[in-house]
Amino acid sequence: MRKYLLITNIAVSILMLTACSEDDNSPKDNAQELRLVPYIQEMNETRSSGSTFFDTDDKITLSVKHLGQTIPAELTYKYDKNGTFKGIDDKNTYRFFVDDSHIELFTATWPAGADTWTPDQRLDKDFKYCDRLSADLTTVMPSDAALPVEFKHLYSKMIFELAGQNANGQVMTDLIVDMGSVAYRAHLNVQTGNAELIVKPGTLSLTGDQLIGRVSVGGFTGSILFAETKNYTLLPASCYTVTLTPRGDNLIAGISIGGWGQDEEGIGVPLTKDADGYFLITTFAQLTTVADLIRHYSQDANNTILWTNLKYRLTASLDCGSIAWTPIEGFTGTFDYQSHAVTQNGLPVVLFGTTSTGTIENQPL
Repeated sequence: MRKYLLITNIAVSILMLTACSEDDNSPKDNAQELRLVPYIQEMNETRSSGSTFFDTDDKITLSVKHLGQTIPAELTYKYDKNGTFKGIDDKNTYRFFVDDSHIELFTATWPAGADTWTPDQRLDKDFKYCDRLSADLTTVMPSDAALPVEFKHLYSKMIFELAGQNANGQVMTDLIVDMGSVAYRAHLNVQTGNAELIVKPGTLSLTGDQLIGRVSVGGFTGSILFAETKNYTLLPASCYTVTLTPRGDNLIAGISIGGWGQDEEGIGVPLTKDADGYFLITTFAQLTTVADLIRHYSQDANNTILWTNLKYRLTASLDCGSIAWTPIEGFTGTFDYQSHAVTQNGLPVVLFGTTSTGTIENQPL
């Protein structure tokens, strides 16, 4: 405990007598106290920057290193209505020293106390408290003003989205997924309709052709399958998108995973549109998915054309590798090559068959 903050009258007298001593580096009652104004590092644009993540009375654990020593071991700071973290009492308030020397290092961790991560994140409070944050700052000089400090995410985030013609107008009401022998219960974002999880960084193994989860959509519950066995590396402060594509009435869903930077080698529904309303195709996995949706899932239960008459745009040249390409039939939409090529072994690939009557733009020569 910081007993030197509770200076008695006798101690004050001693300080007065020894004020000229160059060795005096104890804190003083009226010294500037360390206060923090937090903001949060973005996680791949999935969480807004700013202090709105924190709620009034949220607490952080703070440790301070001064002159090579950590004093005290831990402090507890509380977030107030003015958007500032301050010590909860005198014993938990850091004040700069008489000699005005700087803090070598301080580390702040949210939430205060032990790690509260849990695989069951259905409740808002549990999901939020799993998103552990940390901030480090060196060479902190005495100041009367609150110190801006950037918190960063220590764990990874996964967003589960519905896509495909069977997903129109549907939202998930429950999601359970088994990843790396851990069963997760996802948090449902009522604003977006997506399911979200905070997961610990490290290697994630997904087993192909085996049940790895259950998802409930529109009163129905179906299985989640992954196309193949593959390992991924989850990085701190990174967000990954898992696209669930319902197939048939039983909602057996294929999964594509974006954000790892590795070849998806599976289903990858393009979700990004540009200002002109074109779906952007950036990977070969997305191109093969578009072809599959046009060939087999062009109509919903009401016979409304969905994928065949949409607009698509290539953002890069793509190569088929060893995968044989079958031309797309029945396409009536617009496909913009943007002068990018689709090739196999260096030779151009014919993307569309004779029954495709859509508009082709900017095809390379």
